[in-house]
Amino acid sequence: MPSEPMEFKLGKLRGFVDPESGQLRYLKVGPYELLRGIYGSVRRPDWGTVVQTVSDFKFDRKRESFSCTFVAAHKDDKMDFTWHGTITGKVREDGKAEIEYVLDGTVPVEQMTNRLGLCLLHPATLEGIPAQIEHDPGKIETIPFPEVIEADQPFKDTKAISYEVKPGIGIRIELSGDDFETEDQRNYGDASYKTYCHWQESGSPYRVTKGQEIKQKARLIVSADGYKDEPTIPTASSGQLPSLGTIFRRKMTVEEMDHIMSLHLTHSQASLEGIESAKLVGGPVFLQTQAASIPVTLSPNDGILFSPVNQWKKLNAVRGAKKFLAVQGWFMEMNGSKPSFDGLDGSSLGLQPKTHQFDTDTMMECGWVVPDQVKSARHMGAKTIIVGPARLSDAPDARTNGIEATLFTMAVIANAVKAKADFVTLFDSEALLKSPASLPLALLADRRSNDIRVWDVNREFVMIECGKMILANLSWEPSEYFKQIPFDSADNLAVGIKGEYHLFDQDNVANWKQVLTEPAKHSILSALPPRSIVVLG
Repeated sequence: MPSEPMEFKLGKLRGFVDPESGQLRYLKVGPYELLRGIYGSVRRPDWGTVVQTVSDFKFDRKRESFSCTFVAAHKDDKMDFTWHGTITGKVREDGKAEIEYVLDGTVPVEQMTNRLGLCLLHPATLEGIPAQIEHDPGKIETIPFPEVIEADQPFKDTKAISYEVKPGIGIRIELSGDDFETEDQRNYGDASYKTYCHWQESGSPYRVTKGQEIKQKARLIVSADGYKDEPTIPTASSGQLPSLGTIFRRKMTVEEMDHIMSLHLTHSQASLEGIESAKLVGGPVFLQTQAASIPVTLSPNDGILFSPVNQWKKLNAVRGAKKFLAVQGWFMEMNGSKPSFDGLDGSSLGLQPKTHQFDTDTMMECGWVVPDQVKSARHMGAKTIIVGPARLSDAPDARTNGIEATLFTMAVIANAVKAKADFVTLFDSEALLKSPASLPLALLADRRSNDIRVWDVNREFVMIECGKMILANLSWEPSEYFKQIPFDSADNLAVGIKGEYHLFDQDNVANWKQVLTEPAKHSILSALPPRSIVVLG
């Protein structure tokens, strides 16, 4: 079975099928993303996700059509459901692309679930774009995708949904086999809106019975008449680099602090057990506590991070330091309760990508939710924003020690610059001792000033200019997106990257300190390798 996503093209539409998950991904017309994905989801009664095992994957691609079949099994100690997936696509006689995604399975044993069926992801770049929501034939509402993150479902009772990303570039999605509605997944660290089966108000968890047939279908019709293949030049976001820091959960050794100090962090978060080491960093210290009184001295520039959100009034008992709501997990913790920020200085916004799906591509998308969360927190009244703690997971994950952590960190920092966030807290001090997530921090540590420019071409590519150029390819594909950015002559960029550079990928990123001391490479780089970072200058 192939490991990399299988590409298909239907006229001007391009997309992929992931053989490891059976997910349809990244439907795009040129640079315009219409749909982030479609997949089958099985959720436990406690909302835990039961990851599928895919077998019998078959993919057949022709010039103007494709077909794919597979079997997906979701099994753990609570759940057992296997379904057959069928995905077909074609170019119709009218020139439009049509895709059908079918989930078909039979429940083997009575069980309780919070979701069992199809989910569709719409990219967060749709914010503000009007969607036509069809409830029943002839009953259509026009509702925009929310700009400020919405706590409630923006679209309910959805039989079909249509929208255009540009005039003449649009999609119609027809749904059958269950009741569907849409939530704002930016509440949970995902850079998307999600249309899912089974209305929340119908009750959760709900029972599925032995022998019950589950058959759901999504039919997509894509129009691309308005697309012209013209080069686009991305614009840069200029601003100040936010203060970068980490969390201290214990007292660090002298040797450990030597590494942390080499990153030139400018703030820290800490538990009471780690505050002694945190104070060595310099800059503000944000103490995480639920106590109304604390046994340490804090300066007026320091802060108290207090959670849970609904107990924030206890902060009034703390004198001297600034007071922040601490959103450790999901933005929904704050968005659902809509707290008043009277008497408070701001909020932290915890960020981790492994809420609904655990694959690397979902992880790479997470950084793009930062501007929306910052904007929405300020809309609620938060003045000072601490992005983080940003981490890959609260559970052990091998990718914390791989290129994935490095790319995730790059995306979070770049998007925090765009959002004009005040602070970014990354991982914790123990993780930074061995994780290559330290690499972007080290590259930014010797910058000439806090002035910074960020080119955000799309969710796959980021470039930061801060005296040096740092280019990051977050995709599994080689990338030539840097050729759209005029940091060199057009003739040079048409060939590739010339001059001296250091390249980091999965093979060498664990030894990034050594790589930085090695002679720079000089060979022409015609494309950035998959999941890699290139440093110029």
